[in-house]
Amino acid sequence: MGATTAFGGARGGARGTLALGGGAPLLASVCTGGLLKLWDSRQSAPLLQMAPPPQETTALTALTARPGTEGIEIMTGSSRGVVALWDRRSPAHPVSVFRPHEEHVW
Repeated sequence: MGATTAFGGARGGARGTLALGGGAPLLASVCTGGLLKLWDSRQSAPLLQMAPPPQETTALTALTARPGTEGIEIMTGSSRGVVALWDRRSPAHPVSVFRPHEEHVW
């Protein structure tokens, strides 16, 4: 069996993980604390942490990569029905925010 890495530093419970493309061993995770984190699977600390503005902070419950972007663009869903599009090259805030639902986005 190969080596495993324990990932730490989550604020709230982890809700989902996703392997990203692009030729690097990258993973993305979302948590109930409202954070989207990017990880190198060979390290135990996140490479990048993205959070919505404080007024938008909510539990992130869904995660997917936008097709055709090799994991550069990531979409999250929240417990408040918000869908956000993130670009890991510009992590300060979501590129777009949509509110298509009134309930959880799974």
